[in-house]
Amino acid sequence: MKTKSNKNHQKAIEQHIGIRLRQQRLARGLTHEAVDELIGGTAGKTKAFEEGRRFVGPGDLVALSSALDVDVSFFFKGAEKTINKPVPLMDTPAVVEDAQKMVHAYYNIEDPGLRRSVVDLLKDLAEDESI
Repeated sequence: MKTKSNKNHQKAIEQHIGIRLRQQRLARGLTHEAVDELIGGTAGKTKAFEEGRRFVGPGDLVALSSALDVDVSFFFKGAEKTINKPVPLMDTPAVVEDAQKMVHAYYNIEDPGLRRSVVDLLKDLAEDESI
Protein backbone atom coordinates (compact mmCIF):
# COMPACT_ATOMS: atom_id res chain seq x y z
CA MET A 1 0.00 0.00 0.00
CA LYS A 2 1.40 3.37 -1.00
CA THR A 3 1.29 6.09 1.59
CA LYS A 4 1.16 9.79 0.84
CA SER A 5 4.82 10.02 1.90
CA ASN A 6 5.83 7.28 -0.56
CA LYS A 7 3.94 9.00 -3.37
CA ASN A 8 5.69 12.28 -2.55
CA HIS A 9 9.08 10.54 -2.60
CA GLN A 10 8.26 8.89 -5.93
CA LYS A 11 7.17 12.22 -7.42
CA ALA A 12 10.34 13.90 -6.11
CA ILE A 13 12.51 11.24 -7.76
CA GLU A 14 10.56 11.50 -11.03
CA GLN A 15 11.07 15.29 -10.98
CA HIS A 16 14.76 14.81 -10.28
CA ILE A 17 15.14 12.37 -13.19
CA GLY A 18 13.33 14.85 -15.43
CA ILE A 19 15.67 17.65 -14.41
CA ARG A 20 18.76 15.51 -14.99
CA LEU A 21 17.36 14.40 -18.36
CA ARG A 22 16.79 18.00 -19.40
CA GLN A 23 20.31 19.00 -18.27
CA GLN A 24 21.94 16.28 -20.33
CA ARG A 25 19.70 16.81 -23.36
CA LEU A 26 20.53 20.54 -23.40
CA ALA A 27 24.22 19.84 -22.80
CA ARG A 28 24.18 17.65 -25.90
CA GLY A 29 22.26 20.29 -27.86
CA LEU A 30 19.42 17.88 -28.61
CA THR A 31 15.74 18.63 -29.08
CA HIS A 32 12.96 16.64 -27.45
CA GLU A 33 12.19 15.19 -30.87
CA ALA A 34 15.79 14.08 -31.44
CA VAL A 35 15.85 12.21 -28.13
CA ASP A 36 12.42 10.68 -28.88
CA GLU A 37 13.87 9.34 -32.11
CA LEU A 38 17.06 8.06 -30.46
CA ILE A 39 15.12 6.11 -27.83
CA GLY A 40 12.49 4.90 -30.28
CA GLY A 41 9.78 6.65 -28.32
CA THR A 42 6.57 8.28 -29.37
CA ALA A 43 6.44 12.00 -30.05
CA GLY A 44 6.42 13.97 -26.82
CA LYS A 45 7.77 11.16 -24.64
CA THR A 46 10.99 12.95 -23.66
CA LYS A 47 9.15 16.18 -22.87
CA ALA A 48 6.66 14.24 -20.71
CA PHE A 49 9.57 12.62 -18.83
CA GLU A 50 11.20 16.02 -18.25
CA GLU A 51 7.96 17.54 -16.99
CA GLY A 52 7.24 14.60 -14.70
CA ARG A 53 4.01 13.77 -16.53
CA ARG A 54 5.16 10.27 -17.48
CA PHE A 55 6.82 7.56 -15.41
CA VAL A 56 10.38 6.74 -16.51
CA GLY A 57 10.63 2.98 -16.32
CA PRO A 58 13.81 0.89 -16.20
CA GLY A 59 13.77 0.26 -19.95
CA ASP A 60 13.33 3.98 -20.59
CA LEU A 61 16.30 4.77 -18.32
CA VAL A 62 18.50 2.32 -20.20
CA ALA A 63 17.43 3.78 -23.57
CA LEU A 64 17.93 7.36 -22.36
CA SER A 65 21.34 6.62 -20.87
CA SER A 66 22.44 5.07 -24.16
CA ALA A 67 21.03 7.92 -26.27
CA LEU A 68 22.62 10.59 -24.06
CA ASP A 69 25.88 8.68 -23.48
CA VAL A 70 25.65 8.58 -19.69
CA ASP A 71 25.42 5.81 -17.14
CA VAL A 72 21.95 5.07 -15.72
CA SER A 73 23.21 6.28 -12.34
CA PHE A 74 23.56 9.79 -13.84
CA PHE A 75 19.80 10.27 -13.54
CA PHE A 76 19.86 9.57 -9.80
CA LYS A 77 22.93 11.61 -8.86
CA GLY A 78 21.94 14.08 -6.16
CA ALA A 79 18.46 12.57 -5.80
CA GLU A 80 18.87 12.12 -2.06
CA LYS A 81 18.72 15.91 -1.74
CA THR A 82 15.35 16.09 -3.49
CA ILE A 83 13.51 13.35 -1.60
CA ASN A 84 12.20 15.72 1.05
CA LYS A 85 12.42 18.88 -1.01
CA PRO A 86 11.21 18.52 -4.62
CA VAL A 87 12.91 20.94 -6.97
CA PRO A 88 10.44 22.80 -9.18
CA LEU A 89 10.94 22.46 -12.91
CA MET A 90 12.10 25.66 -14.51
CA ASP A 91 10.21 25.32 -17.74
CA THR A 92 9.78 28.91 -18.86
CA PRO A 93 10.98 29.70 -22.37
CA ALA A 94 13.40 32.31 -21.01
CA VAL A 95 15.08 29.81 -18.66
CA VAL A 96 15.37 27.18 -21.39
CA GLU A 97 16.78 29.74 -23.81
CA ASP A 98 19.32 30.94 -21.22
CA ALA A 99 20.38 27.36 -20.53
CA GLN A 100 20.87 26.72 -24.24
CA LYS A 101 22.95 29.89 -24.61
CA MET A 102 25.05 28.90 -21.60
CA VAL A 103 25.72 25.42 -22.99
CA HIS A 104 26.68 26.79 -26.42
CA ALA A 105 28.98 29.37 -24.82
CA TYR A 106 30.59 26.65 -22.69
CA TYR A 107 31.38 24.54 -25.74
CA ASN A 108 32.94 27.56 -27.44
CA ILE A 109 35.57 27.84 -24.67
CA GLU A 110 38.64 26.11 -26.05
CA ASP A 111 40.76 26.04 -22.87
CA PRO A 112 39.83 22.93 -20.79
CA GLY A 113 41.02 24.60 -17.58
CA LEU A 114 38.84 27.61 -18.19
CA ARG A 115 35.83 25.35 -18.94
CA ARG A 116 36.44 23.56 -15.61
CA SER A 117 36.59 26.94 -13.86
CA VAL A 118 33.24 27.91 -15.37
CA VAL A 119 31.69 24.68 -14.08
CA ASP A 120 33.22 25.24 -10.64
CA LEU A 121 31.85 28.80 -10.57
CA LEU A 122 28.37 27.60 -11.48
CA LYS A 123 28.54 24.89 -8.80
CA ASP A 124 29.52 27.47 -6.22
CA LEU A 125 26.74 29.82 -7.27
CA ALA A 126 24.19 27.00 -7.23
CA GLU A 127 25.65 25.52 -4.02
CA ASP A 128 25.22 22.09 -5.65
CA GLU A 129 28.05 19.59 -5.39
CA SER A 130 26.18 16.96 -7.45
CA ILE A 131 26.98 18.73 -10.72
